[in-house]
Amino acid sequence: MSILEKEPPQIKQIIKMHFYMEMTYMQISAELHLNKSTMAKRLRTALKRIKAEMTQEGIRDCPF
Repeated sequence: MSILEKEPPQIKQIIKMHFYMEMTYMQISAELHLNKSTMAKRLRTALKRIKAEMTQEGIRDCPF
């Protein structure tokens, strides 16, 4: 969990909404008042960053 804790609050919120609350991109973007493509790009970039850090730390079971 420490990898996720390093992310900015809005990114953590997007990840929580998408993966834990199972909200769609449209629902998340409406809730956070963000353009859908902006929100999708932020999520995609954050997931790449998290995946790279997990790989660097030797964690192979990446859920995405």
